[in-house]
Amino acid sequence: ARFVAANLAWLRKTAERQRLERAARPAVSTYAPDLRAGGAISLLGRRYALALDERSERFVLDLSAGRLTVPRTAPIEGLTQQKVLELQLIAWIEEFFDAMLRSECAVMTPHWGVQPAKIEVADALSRWGSCSSRGVVRINWRLAFLPDICWRYVYAHELAHLTHFDHSAAFWALVRRYCPDVDKAREILARESPGRIPADKPARALLRRAGLGSGLFSLKTDIVRT
Repeated sequence: ARFVAANLAWLRKTAERQRLERAARPAVSTYAPDLRAGGAISLLGRRYALALDERSERFVLDLSAGRLTVPRTAPIEGLTQQKVLELQLIAWIEEFFDAMLRSECAVMTPHWGVQPAKIEVADALSRWGSCSSRGVVRINWRLAFLPDICWRYVYAHELAHLTHFDHSAAFWALVRRYCPDVDKAREILARESPGRIPADKPARALLRRAGLGSGLFSLKTDIVRT
């Protein structure tokens, strides 16, 4: 209570600045995906055209052509074909991000001399990441749509909280050691928020009804590199 009373003017000024910044942003992020056949999505800073292949049962991520081909899926009663396509794509993107995150962090983290108790992919609408007092680091899957440097910064930020559970000068020095491109990432994230990327994560029960269980990326995706 004493802190609030002593800093009331600063708190009001900060709240007003944040309100004006939010009002100046477009309602939808420029990184928001166009989840339609013939549309496009941004994955870690690269644009991929979306194509639908009714004859296939597998996803094809063509890195050289910049194209993600989506296989056919069974219709779901009460849902349009477009909605089923969206469910399928969002489930795939979340799995893609989860697999990428764990693979990259397994390589990076040991060099930093600190290890989170657990890494989880989160679905928050207001936060890009968090770190609990138990050492659990959560990273928002919607970072898949933003440039690669963004998730790396968020992970570095949360991992630094395992050493400094504050935002002191020592904390920021550690973040910069983990992620030298802090300023570039923060500049992008300052213009964005998870809630501005309209991609609702589907309920697991609905995915099961559509035959879209786990393994969409790890077991049902072909990656073309040349």
